[in-house]
Amino acid sequence: MAEYKKITSEFQIIKSKGTTVLIAENEEEEDLLANDITKTIVSKVNRLSKTNNISINAKSTRNSTTLKFCCDKYLEFKNNTSSKKVMMKYNQAVDYLYIYYSQKYPVNNITVLAANDFREFLLKVPSRWKSIEELKGKDLKVIINNSAKKDSVSAKILNKYPVQSLKTVDEIIVKAKTIFTYLEGIGLINKSPFKDLKKIGSKLVTEKREYKISEVNSILTYLENKNKAEEYNYVKFLLMTGLRRGESLLLKVSDYNQSKGYIDLNITGKTVYAKRIVIIHKDLKDALLKQLKGKYSNDYIFFNSSGYKIVSREEKIGTEMNGYFKNALGKEIKKYVDMHSFRKNYAQEVFMCSAAAFKELEYKTLIGHSTSNDITDKHYLRGKRDYVELQSKLDKVDFSDYFNK
Repeated sequence: MAEYKKITSEFQIIKSKGTTVLIAENEEEEDLLANDITKTIVSKVNRLSKTNNISINAKSTRNSTTLKFCCDKYLEFKNNTSSKKVMMKYNQAVDYLYIYYSQKYPVNNITVLAANDFREFLLKVPSRWKSIEELKGKDLKVIINNSAKKDSVSAKILNKYPVQSLKTVDEIIVKAKTIFTYLEGIGLINKSPFKDLKKIGSKLVTEKREYKISEVNSILTYLENKNKAEEYNYVKFLLMTGLRRGESLLLKVSDYNQSKGYIDLNITGKTVYAKRIVIIHKDLKDALLKQLKGKYSNDYIFFNSSGYKIVSREEKIGTEMNGYFKNALGKEIKKYVDMHSFRKNYAQEVFMCSAAAFKELEYKTLIGHSTSNDITDKHYLRGKRDYVELQSKLDKVDFSDYFNK
């Protein structure tokens, strides 16, 4: 005969031979039983198996919670605290999940192996595939699967286009990992299948280097011959400020304080503690003033044309500029340098300038590196800088060789 015992006013337990049944009195308590207690039991079974060197097979029935239901849960949560740009990245990751698994796919059926297969799929996706006419309205997963046959129509289509970068794939996986970690946290899944996937970009991508002086000369000469005055000024600006591409393209006319000679990037710095004062070198001021001429305070300093959509502006400009660099240097050299390489040149010129004798805090300020571990700056100086002193020192850095033909 079954033994019946009431544990508390909320939970009840019924025990009989080989069976234990927990009963909840409402939906909230039922969720607690289904999620937290289930995880505890599975964990206990696994520990007993290892401790006693026996095999205990725990059979469970997977729930049918769909991928769309779970992703909608996360996007609703994330939307309350994130910008449109951040949400765009998460929606992109979710779209890829739907393409690969389908919206109705049971989320608990996504195993570690299935997560790795998803990443393998992303590595074969063409860059900017949505703009490729041959792929519009087609099932991308089917085309990629069919491309395994070398002479297939799918293979011939995909071979025409470069695949998306490893960095892009890593970013999508990071977003997927964040989503599934959230789902694990609220009990919709037992464990995130993306948790142990490591980044691949840092291992496979060739490390970009700084530009040689002759290479910068070639780029500037090419832009000058092609009458690309704004592009010329932009390269000069990147070289002599060390700004990241994203930072430089967000700059508005109002961000430049002409009377003090610097741009304050306190808001757009890479980290909370990266106090960034962009001092404008004396040899850069004329080029910058040309960019400001005839513009309103809310206009972009560089590439203010309305032809660039806000969402794709940075990427489109980056593609155009890298195209110019490839034309000027050749395909082989271009593999090792990009827009970010100018930042390396700037950092090296500043660091190696013995005449300026920059202090560590000044160097970090100019480069835009975090000072979170600097107690003096974080708690006492609180980001204050002597911009007059910084201007005087930066003007001693000699960039002239880059502009000698």
